[in-house]
Amino acid sequence: MTGSNMINNDNNPIPLADQLIGFIANNPSSFCVMSSNGEHVKLREDVVLCSSISDKLMSLHAESENVSESFMKLFTDTNKAHLKRMEVANTNITDRCLMYVRKQKLVELNLSNCSNLTPCGFQYVNEQTELQVLKLENTSIIQGYKNGDVSFRRLRLLNLSNTGVEAMQLYCIVRQLEHLKSLDVSNIVKNGDLMFLDPVRSTLKSLVLHDCILVQHSLEYLCKLVNLSHLDISSTSDDKLNIKTEFLKCLCQNLQNLMSLDLSGNLVEKGIDGGGDQSDMTDLDHESAETNAERIGKGDSTSSRIEGLRGLLRPLHFLGLLNCPECDLENLPAEKVAGEANEDQVLNAIEAYTSRSTFLLKALNVFFEVVRTANCQQIPRAANLIVVGMKTHLRNCPIQISGSASLYHICCEPYQLSLSFKTKRLIIVALLDAMENNPKSLTLQRNCCLTLYNQLPFNLQFQYKRFTKILINIINSEGIDNLVERLCVFMCNNIVCHVEGEEKKLMGKLGVVKSMLRLIKKRVDRRTYDEVMETAWSTLWNVTDETADNCQMFVSGGGLHLFQQCRMLYPDRQELLRNMMGLMGNVAEVPFLRPDLLYHVETFCVLLFDKSDGIEVSYNAAGVLSHILSDGPHKWDDRVTGRVKIIEKIQTAIDQWDIKTKRNINYRSFEPIIRLLDKSHTPICQYWAVWALTNLCHVDPDKYCSLLRKEGGLEKLLQVLREHQTAFPKLADLANRTIHLNKEILGPYNFQ
Repeated sequence: MTGSNMINNDNNPIPLADQLIGFIANNPSSFCVMSSNGEHVKLREDVVLCSSISDKLMSLHAESENVSESFMKLFTDTNKAHLKRMEVANTNITDRCLMYVRKQKLVELNLSNCSNLTPCGFQYVNEQTELQVLKLENTSIIQGYKNGDVSFRRLRLLNLSNTGVEAMQLYCIVRQLEHLKSLDVSNIVKNGDLMFLDPVRSTLKSLVLHDCILVQHSLEYLCKLVNLSHLDISSTSDDKLNIKTEFLKCLCQNLQNLMSLDLSGNLVEKGIDGGGDQSDMTDLDHESAETNAERIGKGDSTSSRIEGLRGLLRPLHFLGLLNCPECDLENLPAEKVAGEANEDQVLNAIEAYTSRSTFLLKALNVFFEVVRTANCQQIPRAANLIVVGMKTHLRNCPIQISGSASLYHICCEPYQLSLSFKTKRLIIVALLDAMENNPKSLTLQRNCCLTLYNQLPFNLQFQYKRFTKILINIINSEGIDNLVERLCVFMCNNIVCHVEGEEKKLMGKLGVVKSMLRLIKKRVDRRTYDEVMETAWSTLWNVTDETADNCQMFVSGGGLHLFQQCRMLYPDRQELLRNMMGLMGNVAEVPFLRPDLLYHVETFCVLLFDKSDGIEVSYNAAGVLSHILSDGPHKWDDRVTGRVKIIEKIQTAIDQWDIKTKRNINYRSFEPIIRLLDKSHTPICQYWAVWALTNLCHVDPDKYCSLLRKEGGLEKLLQVLREHQTAFPKLADLANRTIHLNKEILGPYNFQ
């Protein structure tokens, strides 16, 4: 059985040593010299890596599936770096990489699923005289063996599954491994001949013959392997093996140490029912009857409903019955049964068959029906097992689809309440892996987007950069599903709402601005309006907030033209207009972009008196005009509306606003507004700024009074008060009210 130790206790913290090694793995200059192009040159002079650190570094490096030759060169000098366990399965490792570690005294080597290895690389494997564990599953490297001597004669575990090794090669290898205890030759035996096992018959404890062609004399031979504790004869073939009662009886009689038996996918003979007709039991019998678990706890196998297994000396630890009708039977003599009869059996199957795609997909499909229709009791275990299964088969689209479908239900209420912080992160990473590795599957993208949508807003922040790249790729792809497009745009908007500074600037570089403009233009060209367009404008508003680079991308990408088109095409869309005007306000805060806005002044003047969304549109229009005017008369272009007339219109609009109006807006900083308080050459700019500060501090004093004081706004307001006490009494009065309110809320303030 595989995968039994894959799941850790969610409450266990990551060991400190692992955290430290993880840090140096992510910061390679801490232990080696790096070239200008990011390649490893050599270990630092003051660094020596013991095996525990080297092994972990190798494993972490292999997680990306990209094993670089420059990294492998670090291990050529055995005086500086010591390797014992080299875990590089599922990577692009090459023969040359193996050459670099040929002098290391490896104890374990896992090269499973490394498709770049060739038979030429076997010579380097054959130099490892200390090897005890060798896994070559799904590789061609063993083809380099020419039936001669092998150096790894201390092997205790050998996995040659799906390697295409020939019968004579297999025999020549096995006969030299007198210490061998575990052997996996899945899909290797094609003629039923198991005589190659003769040399290890007395030592072998675990034998995996999954998808091997077995005949009657093969089964008879298996009964002679008296020291076996684990036997796997499962099959995914349509030509199922007929497991007779007599064979099972013989197995139980001769293999007295048997603890694990995998019969999945075969035809298992039930035999004579010795357990009695359970339907005839009286109610009293039912109440007094022992459960299967209680019988197993007492070591009772005699009541097994599979006749051939009644001869077991003790119940099995594991019994594989996936794709076997017998999994529905009661009184199965095993602590763990992999099958389809109930939640526990299905989870056991997912755990046992993590590396077997056919069985794993079957188990995942069954679990989807369970989690969709039943009240599951082992959600944390299920989530972790599904994540491991998906990670093992990243490019197997059916497995990713099935796994992600179950994760969707697991991440919905009430199940998600039982998920730990760590498990949620594992789920997110698994879904992002699935989306990256299977970009053309619309079904998978839909599953993942729906599931990730349930993780908003905060659970995704630790992967915001990677997630944004994936979302942008989906948005820009052809033939995108309407639901997926809507979800992607919404999640993009959510991400940009929760990042600031350099992170928000990065959102623009990753393509958020260009992608939103593209979506909007596509709808403008079609003369259509939908939620995607509205959310795209909202995303642009958020991603340009106090981010000049993103504002410039918007203007350079034709955003102002799209603004005018949308205003004309969709005049009655209040939410759209509010989003667009909020964005215009962000652009207006960037001095070098204000000349571009100057030629849209007449539009903003019209919007000064728009009351479709309360004061929001009018407020933002006045803000945009105030920022344009703040550059002074010398920057005004006489070809546009007269400057004096615009100032009069702004004051008229502001005088119509109610200072107590509650706002649907969120300021993280007052700096752009406070800057306007210095523009004494154009008092209307100060008027709009003071009105904004007064309004915000009145409607949400707990939030904004402290922000105003923190950013030095009170000194600026006092300055405005002194400047305009006589010349502009309305302005002075607002400034005075705001200063007094701040003192009432936060206490006295010492002006500088």
